[in-house]
Amino acid sequence: MSCLAAASPPQLLTNGGDATGLFVDLFQELFGELAGVRMPDAFAPAAEPRPVDVAPLAGTYEREGVRLTIDERDGVPHVRVELTDRMAEYAPPIEADLVPVSDTVLAMPGVGAASAPWLPLVFGTLPDDTPYVYFGMRVSPKTA
Repeated sequence: MSCLAAASPPQLLTNGGDATGLFVDLFQELFGELAGVRMPDAFAPAAEPRPVDVAPLAGTYEREGVRLTIDERDGVPHVRVELTDRMAEYAPPIEADLVPVSDTVLAMPGVGAASAPWLPLVFGTLPDDTPYVYFGMRVSPKTA
């Protein structure tokens, strides 16, 4: 085994179904039996989420091809994810209620069979003080 292969993170290639659940179940068992370590459970909000003030997080966040709008509807944090520009024709917007995890993390239910059950939206501030949301492995700065 090469050093590169030994240093690579675990990977699993699937062709549908609950890929995240399979990954977690399989690698938790393998790491436990072969290395005596426990891989963390998949990301998920607590069964009883704590109340969070969404007002500081509300707004529009944009990056190339994607716009996220965070607001509150009937007292529940909400997101609208839409593709923009030339990407807009590929899929309709997705809207979902969010579950608070902390003051800076909200959980979005996964979309589709291949998605993780929960997806984190992590809020922070860039070095130039621009607020952002980290979602889908990318940062989207706040634009409005």
